Amino acid sequence: MRILLYGATGYTGRLIAAEAARQAAVDPSLAVVLAGRDGAALERLGNELGLPWQAFTLEVGQAVRRAVAEAE
Repeated sequence: MRILLYGATGYTGRLIAAEAARQAAVDPSLAVVLAGRDGAALERLGNELGLPWQAFTLEVGQAVRRAVAEAE
């Protein structure tokens, strides 16, 4: 299962991202992608948790559709 976690760098998002990373470490069928608006913050969090990330705003419909199309 591929999960796209938008808002991953906010307070609650970070908690969810950390738990998702722990789950993905024991379940190879779980793929987690961090997402949000701030690319620099996402890159730091992605490096910290060992997860890929994507930066885009919700105002760019094409980017949202592309990112969501790849998630389950």
